[in-house]
Amino acid sequence: MIWLLSIGIIALIFNISAISINRKVHTIRKGTHGTWWDFAPTFFRRSMSRTVMFSDSCIYEPDSENDWNKLFGWSYGHHHDNSIRVGWRVYKGKSIELALYVYRDGVREVHIIDAIPLNIMCEIYIKTFKDKLEIKSKKYIKDIEIDRYFSINTINYKWYGYLLFPYFGGQAKAPHTMKIKILHND
Repeated sequence: MIWLLSIGIIALIFNISAISINRKVHTIRKGTHGTWWDFAPTFFRRSMSRTVMFSDSCIYEPDSENDWNKLFGWSYGHHHDNSIRVGWRVYKGKSIELALYVYRDGVREVHIIDAIPLNIMCEIYIKTFKDKLEIKSKKYIKDIEIDRYFSINTINYKWYGYLLFPYFGGQAKAPHTMKIKILHND
């Protein structure tokens, strides 16, 4: 009987995870950090590709220059131990600044990648190798392709982990409802 209950719980988690993964517009409601259920296990994860677009609703008055919101990524174990994410925050009150947001053995690192205008699609690709981690971004502004590339030493790889979804703030909660379009390219 216990094994049947366990299978049912696992099936429920994977079904709810599929809803989170396939959602195209992520809504962060006022007064919250993120959506109600965003958990999806991942195995042997080495790369991730997304196309994102931030709406006008993502502009807010930041509490601190050190606060980063999280867009997407994955974790090997607890996300404050070893994880790879794309961070975002408001830049000069009118665009979005993107960063590689990494925890390596419990130590946070933030590496700024690019600033993107609102309502512009931007492709972001993260890949881990044996000795390095790469992130690339590509956007089109007035039909001009603009590419950015950044590389750092890799983090401790494990064969299991979980996907990470949009999350507002560290301590602060969303001051108003925000919508971010995220298309899964992989």
